[in-house]
Amino acid sequence: MFVQAIPGADALAIDGGIVRIRAVMPQDRDRLTELYRRSSPESLRMRFFALPGERTIAAEVDRLCRPASPAEHGAVLAETAGQLAGVASYGIPVVPALRVESVADALAAADGFGYPVALKAADPDLVHKSDVGGVALHLTGPEQLRAAYPGVSGAAGPAGPVLVQPMARGQLELVAGVVHDPQFGSLVMIGLGGVHTDLLGDRSLRLTPVTDLDAGRMWRSLRAAPLLTGYRGAPPVDTAAVQDLLCRLGRLAEDLPEVAELDLNPVLVGPDGVAVVDAKLRLAPVGAEPDRILRHLRAAG
Repeated sequence: MFVQAIPGADALAIDGGIVRIRAVMPQDRDRLTELYRRSSPESLRMRFFALPGERTIAAEVDRLCRPASPAEHGAVLAETAGQLAGVASYGIPVVPALRVESVADALAAADGFGYPVALKAADPDLVHKSDVGGVALHLTGPEQLRAAYPGVSGAAGPAGPVLVQPMARGQLELVAGVVHDPQFGSLVMIGLGGVHTDLLGDRSLRLTPVTDLDAGRMWRSLRAAPLLTGYRGAPPVDTAAVQDLLCRLGRLAEDLPEVAELDLNPVLVGPDGVAVVDAKLRLAPVGAEPDRILRHLRAAG
């Protein structure tokens, strides 16, 4: 086994494993990146993330989880372009979206993205938006958008905000994210996504930190794994991009233990990569969950 400590970073190189590099000083980045380029993938696998938005999202999470905030008991962040941008700051490929509150704003957003577009109800309490008419896909022009907007906006009752997104293409729908267990802490999850995710329950979970080897084993352990490698003549999807997504989710879960739940569904995967279409994020202060194992003494009565 080849083991090497890397000066100037909190990292360890293990033959056939992974190196998690976090530079201590900014000037170390160039040296560590060069080491990455010179290393053989067969003998030294490394995962090096440059996250320009890391401090921004960490500060926002800290603000939302202050004791005076409603997040004290767990908060669901509304599905907005800002939330998707927060996920994207970890290098997770998300489809851009704009939150609008009128048909005119929706038309302007669609013109900016280019048709076809999708409309989605932006109410965070709607779990299955498609079941109540909260999603309209493949809108190819202004007339279709005008016709679809009232139904999507009023899917949860009174007219509410709507998300406008360009249509994304994918060969298969997956679900991925982060879940928090009171005993084990943060777990990274992947499974078969779309409308059948709860029915089929085809999922895989791993503790953090998530290595590249863990990520590969996760998708290979799914019953639907043959759909990713080319089933009945279909082209294989970009499994390297799937693994990269899982590693980035693992990094996010490590850096932000306040993330009680992050649900990316659907994640569209194909030969050209992955694209996150929808995201739900719930925050909670660290240690807010009661310890289900710890026993408490009661005063003698």
